[in-house]
Amino acid sequence: MVKGQYKAWGPTLVLLRSVVVVLVLWLSSAAATAQTMAVSQANAGPSPANSAAGKMRIAPQVDDAWPFSEGLARVKQNGKWGFIDKAGALAIPPSFEEAESFSEGLARVKQNGKWGFIDRAGKVVVAPGYQDARRFTEGLAAVTLDGKWGFIDKAGSIVIPPTFKRASVFTDGLAAVTVPWGLGAFQYRYIDRTGAVVIKSVGDEYFDWANEFSEGRAIVCHRLTCRMIDKTGKIVVDGLSASSTLLLGFSEGRSAFLSAKDKFLGSEVRKRKVGFLDTNGAIVQSPSLDQSFLLLEYPYQQSVVHPSQMQRFVFSEGLAAVEQDGKWGFIDKAGAMAIPATFNGAHRFSEGLAVVIDTTGYRQRGLTRRSGAVGVYGYVDKTGTMVIGPYVLDDWGIKLKEASEGLAPVVVNGKWGYASRD
Repeated sequence: MVKGQYKAWGPTLVLLRSVVVVLVLWLSSAAATAQTMAVSQANAGPSPANSAAGKMRIAPQVDDAWPFSEGLARVKQNGKWGFIDKAGALAIPPSFEEAESFSEGLARVKQNGKWGFIDRAGKVVVAPGYQDARRFTEGLAAVTLDGKWGFIDKAGSIVIPPTFKRASVFTDGLAAVTVPWGLGAFQYRYIDRTGAVVIKSVGDEYFDWANEFSEGRAIVCHRLTCRMIDKTGKIVVDGLSASSTLLLGFSEGRSAFLSAKDKFLGSEVRKRKVGFLDTNGAIVQSPSLDQSFLLLEYPYQQSVVHPSQMQRFVFSEGLAAVEQDGKWGFIDKAGAMAIPATFNGAHRFSEGLAVVIDTTGYRQRGLTRRSGAVGVYGYVDKTGTMVIGPYVLDDWGIKLKEASEGLAPVVVNGKWGYASRD
């Protein structure tokens, strides 16, 4: 009986065995094809070694690198942060958990979970002892002790006691801070360098949102109404809707603002039209540029652009990066397209250069998952000509970084170095 059953199942078992073999071979072939595609796409585009414009000044050799500031650039190696000079030599060995760029002669660094400051020789000037810290501006830096923000000077002395829930850096002689306002709420106010409150409301309307001053102007919001004010607290533009205000601040006499209506592209991504105001509140360009945004809801459910996009729609060296029909280019202050919208991504100009990316698809990871853009990136001049690059774009997460002090951060085969245009 058993023998007969086994004999009857024989052809079926052979068929099943054949199916399994075919399936295994197909999966192996598909995996190999996906791997081949990944390698092929990852290697697509010009070789940075022989066809990229510009010159490599510091060979790609570190895990991460950022623009130069005050003669030094922060770099990451083996999980630690340090600083290199323009010759590519380690000026301050990588020994910090985190580090930020130099500002006013000092850089904030993190050791043992606490923040402090070092000078350009790597000497500790302010011992790491703060839960958080911001860079020095106008001689002061915001720091936190026991969850409260205050300000120190460059000697490390506390000049404004830590009493605030939040604090921004000083700009135009003022800093935005928040103070408790009962039941977990808080208010924004502006203080001067002595810690005195100089602007706390417009009339009897307090601020539940306020940004940093730039070019003598700031945006403040009370509930769902926002205003542009000057440094005396005087209203320059009244009645701005919180949901239609792009809170980026002024740059070169221009500030971007949004049209009121969203077009939803996804759970958080939306499309809006962008225009520009001057410092007197006059509309110098009506909302006409369709832009995609990742938006946050804060406060009171209003839409605020994610800080990671702040380098866009900001004028720098007379041009601003904008989106048009799904592509990125640059407009001048008259609103004319100075560099045609042909790029998949673009950031603001610095020292006559702007980093742009062109993607051609995605890298395949596995049979069903895609992630990581495939394409090239580089730096263009104000004619739109690529003068540094193109280099292979080997990861969607590539950080778009500005050129600074004659050098531009570039990544080749996963390692960072610096290139110049000549």
